[in-house]
Amino acid sequence: MSGEPEDWELTSAVLSALSSETRIQILKVLSMKSPLSFTKIMQILGMDTKKEAGKFAYHLGELTKKAQLVNCDEDNNYTLTSLGEKVVEFIRMLEEFSRREKGELFVRTSRLAIERFERKKIADSLVREARAPRQLAENIATEAEERLLKSKIRYLTAPLIREFVNAILLEKGLEEYRHALTRLGLPVYDVTTIIKNPKTEFSNAESIHKLAGDAVLEQYLLLKILPREIADAHLSGIIHIPDASYWVLRPNNIQHDIRSLLSLESRSKGGMFTPLSSISSAETIISQLSRLLELFQTDLSGEQSIDNFNIFLAPFLKGMSYEETKKVAHYFISELCHNMNHSVSLNLELVTPKHLKNKPAIGPNGKTVGKYEDFEEEAQLFANSILDVLMEEENLADKPTPNCNIVFKLRPDIWEDDTLLPLLNKMFELSASWGNPLFANFSPEWQNGNVNYTGGLERLGTDWSKDWELDTLRTGNLGTVIVNLPRIAYESNGDDELFFELLNERLDMASTVLGIKLQAIRERMFTDKTLPTLTSDLNGELYYRIDNATLSLSFVGLDEATKKHVGTPIDSNKASLDFALRILQSFNEHANELKTNTGLRWVVTQPTSGSYVNRLAKLDVERFGKKNVNVRGTGNNVYYSTSNIRVSAPLTIDERKGLENMFHPLLSGGHLMNISLEKKVPSDKLIRLSEKICRETQIGNFTFTRDITYCFHCSKSFNGIQNKCPKCGSSMDNLARYSRNIGHYFILPATPKWEEQEIRDKHYPL
Repeated sequence: MSGEPEDWELTSAVLSALSSETRIQILKVLSMKSPLSFTKIMQILGMDTKKEAGKFAYHLGELTKKAQLVNCDEDNNYTLTSLGEKVVEFIRMLEEFSRREKGELFVRTSRLAIERFERKKIADSLVREARAPRQLAENIATEAEERLLKSKIRYLTAPLIREFVNAILLEKGLEEYRHALTRLGLPVYDVTTIIKNPKTEFSNAESIHKLAGDAVLEQYLLLKILPREIADAHLSGIIHIPDASYWVLRPNNIQHDIRSLLSLESRSKGGMFTPLSSISSAETIISQLSRLLELFQTDLSGEQSIDNFNIFLAPFLKGMSYEETKKVAHYFISELCHNMNHSVSLNLELVTPKHLKNKPAIGPNGKTVGKYEDFEEEAQLFANSILDVLMEEENLADKPTPNCNIVFKLRPDIWEDDTLLPLLNKMFELSASWGNPLFANFSPEWQNGNVNYTGGLERLGTDWSKDWELDTLRTGNLGTVIVNLPRIAYESNGDDELFFELLNERLDMASTVLGIKLQAIRERMFTDKTLPTLTSDLNGELYYRIDNATLSLSFVGLDEATKKHVGTPIDSNKASLDFALRILQSFNEHANELKTNTGLRWVVTQPTSGSYVNRLAKLDVERFGKKNVNVRGTGNNVYYSTSNIRVSAPLTIDERKGLENMFHPLLSGGHLMNISLEKKVPSDKLIRLSEKICRETQIGNFTFTRDITYCFHCSKSFNGIQNKCPKCGSSMDNLARYSRNIGHYFILPATPKWEEQEIRDKHYPL
């Protein structure tokens, strides 16, 4: 019985200690962090260390000597005793019970529900999301709870709690945990801005929804997936990652094989694809193909392309009249041009290529109906029909068709075949009028005869497995990373060795990002099963040949970097030209080394135009000052070039093609020489020029671009970029202004921006 008075005495002392708010706060402080000195505890509590030291000493004595809740060590630092820890735990349990009874703290959660606040959920999130140790998580959760209570917040939300927790983590130097706990999303102001000013030419509810979703997924890539230094490199403009919102979700593009595409039977989806054996007519094929392209687009971030389009469809056109063939072409082209959700390229042949002549031709009901060389007339008739539709059809004529890209393959023997002259005239008439076609030059030996292109410049050749089907069909480009070359020139300040040292560092960054993409797409295909069309079963093989897909290293501002480093543009002298070529040779050396070390298909690609050319230029102006950088344009409309030779260079056509001739063989992943037309040029002149390009140069891909303004009020088009209709005087609201830099045709925004600046900078060699 002698111990009972001591137990009661201790209990009484503990209860007495808890009667003071100051003493309870001391216990809570020590539970969060200890050991602490006398002075440090006072500072945390906000007490005056001179005026209130005596009062504080009294309270601390009650906790140490009487209640035995606090210990003081030899260095006069204070910690909780085991009993003190139990008492603090009990205090918090009482406080939480009281709040629940009173309904003081409710949280509006991300699950769209209102729930009572629970400290445990904060700790659980820290352990689950940030992999924080349990004890640390409990301490952070407790401190967050204390701060929330003191703040007397009336509208408590899950994001706000997360902000409190992240602030505590930063204060404690626990940035690694804070990074993992970051919430992805947009400020209310940014969402409001997207809704009211989406900055897209044809805005609708879906495009606004996509912009908001893209922003979140880009944040996910930069905060969660990429190494910190590479995410910072993208944000600061050292490199650029196009389609960042899709980076870990979808490949960039695909080159279809229409033969296997229409024979696919998706065993997992049951009926997603119609077997070839059930298709008996060209009309049914076109209808089914349009549906399939829509399905495939959900698995891709960029465009789709169909190689040998007219060759593989020719057996289904046997016996059809020109009008019937044109009807088939009209239906398909109309579907492509009116679908704003995706872009499709069609690779067309003028003659049956040698590697297809003796291949079995698949016709109606899946039967072999001879060889493809037997259907050359039908293939040419179909190409003629497509050209006529693009030139004549209502709602398609009088303006380019950005969603439908035509690539004509110009093989060496076509120039000597007089029977092809009507087709050539029609091709180049379309080119002179609306600039639609791209022309792939198959005369250079390095083209190897069997390649295909997309409207976005991507090229697939037979330089990988040496099998034309495996290398060029049912595969594509996984992704592209762009290196900001002018930034390297500014940082190296004329030092050759430093320039190429920095270039190699940036290429290492780019290859790391692409390696991450490849791993992510493999996970989507083989683990998560979120790319159902690409992983459709075809005789035990997946439709998309990911192992043959390209990983593209690209660049921006080749001319601007050269001028900054050497002192003159690429087109000015041999020293500048040699330096630019040396840059691309370094890209190729890096790509070849990666091929050897990784066994993957690395390529070097000329970049297409995009808003990033403005973003990177503006970042460099902000960082180095306008006087120290070499950008094009003025004000906020500055930009870097994507063309090999600056568009403003005062060159003749012979001079320009002579320079481009040196670059294309170094750009195996894709390239384009864009020849700007100031006005419509006779088709026979373009034929002669194109033959000369094909016979005399190494240029792999070229096009003719004419700037066009289309008036919706007049339903007429006019030459050049107009700010009002020359005929009826309609304002910009009734105009669509079409142009192309490198890549696809696009519609210029109504408000002058860098795109219009680049168009107006162009020199016209013809």
